[in-house]
Amino acid sequence: MIYAVKVPACGSIIQIDFGDGAGFVVMGLTDSILPTPQTKSVNETPDLDCGMSGDVGSEQLSQNSFTQYWDQQDTDHNRVDVNFVASKTDFSKRDVTVQEVSPSYTTGAPASTAKVATREYTAQIVSLTPEALTPQGYYKREVGLLRKSEITKTIA
Repeated sequence: MIYAVKVPACGSIIQIDFGDGAGFVVMGLTDSILPTPQTKSVNETPDLDCGMSGDVGSEQLSQNSFTQYWDQQDTDHNRVDVNFVASKTDFSKRDVTVQEVSPSYTTGAPASTAKVATREYTAQIVSLTPEALTPQGYYKREVGLLRKSEITKTIA
């Protein structure tokens, strides 16, 4: 019998390819990741004989985010800012490729057979929201993403 296992989120990362030839860049000092949801539209059509009937439509755009300890002098954090500003006028810089990478396990197998689960999709950076500054706190910000493509999932 195969049993489901609890998979710890510790070790999860988010990485972004800005399309400039540098490949994927890990967004370091990530505090939390809100994975992108998957939702399909429901097309309801009235049927005079049987009431309402419905059909499932296309997968919808969705929003997600990640929160990072924000270092304004960090090169990779700065690339997020540059993309956000440049995408307003240069449409070629609008889309980025995002990977949510998390630890995973082969169902029912011991933890020693840990694998990595990757969810990849095309997105746009749509918001940069600094968190409140507190006396014992740190600079943090939420980076908002708008998913524009289907999600490709791999486990390796």
